[in-house]
Amino acid sequence: MPVNRLFARFWIRGNISPPSTSKSLRFVIVVDGLLPSEGRLVPHPELHPWHKRMNRAGKLWANCASKTAVEWYLWATKSACSPAAFLASRTAKIPADTKQCWIASPYHAVVARDHVDVAPESSFDWDEQQALRLAALLNPLLEECDMILIPAGPMLLACCNKAWDVDVPGFAAISGGRLPDRQPPGKDAGDMMRLLSEIQMALAQDTKSSVSGLWFWGATGWPANHVTDSFPAVMTDESALSSVTNSELASFVVTSAAGAGDMLKANKPPRFWMLAGGGQCVLLDCRALPRLGRNVWKFGQSLSLDKIQERVFV
Repeated sequence: MPVNRLFARFWIRGNISPPSTSKSLRFVIVVDGLLPSEGRLVPHPELHPWHKRMNRAGKLWANCASKTAVEWYLWATKSACSPAAFLASRTAKIPADTKQCWIASPYHAVVARDHVDVAPESSFDWDEQQALRLAALLNPLLEECDMILIPAGPMLLACCNKAWDVDVPGFAAISGGRLPDRQPPGKDAGDMMRLLSEIQMALAQDTKSSVSGLWFWGATGWPANHVTDSFPAVMTDESALSSVTNSELASFVVTSAAGAGDMLKANKPPRFWMLAGGGQCVLLDCRALPRLGRNVWKFGQSLSLDKIQERVFV
């Protein structure tokens, strides 16, 4: 019997698997992949299908500030471009007199007696149409401060014709946490906080608004350096990276824990996983030889993110 007919016969009977059409991904970054549990950090429950594989993997830990999906993407691509400059480079609508760009991140808030809780960024849907509507609603207010909101896909950029001197915490630092209760440093901090409060009041009065406020962060001068960088394709569920999303060309993934299943179901498990959360991250090397005690999720020797990056891109 010809070999190809024999192959087809066994294939149909289910005795062997058909040729795989899945692709090999080099690494996956799960931006909220670590959660606190009994004084330590453990994988997010949504990553349960890969827990056994992760438990056996080699682990390298690092302390790191919280990052958004855009920030992790730029880290993974080793780009020197800032998040605001990256988003600004995705649109041709930046006004010619712009001196500074901020990312304006919408958020949901719950007011408690003595603080304001901010819902995680991944907990609500946001699209380009909502960004366009919000810009139209708020631009009359922002124009009084020589600002304008420019949609960049589903994201919003606040473009200023002057440079504001204020050091606002990044959005990843408050997403899933609390709004800061102290004024940030900088001579324009008071004006910035008043503007953000006025935006909150305008949104509270708008019956169609689905968000509580905007958080301005990640300021960069404009024109910015490195905006001509070549940005590689990524597989992602993050709307902020929609302009570089291409599942066919991507060799890596940036995802939330909830989106990991959809991102990986048609692909071979990657060698490297980067799980982040709780001010730390861990690089999992799934090709490392098994070792006694490796399934214990205990913070080990802390490396720098640069060292972690060297390990992934060696």
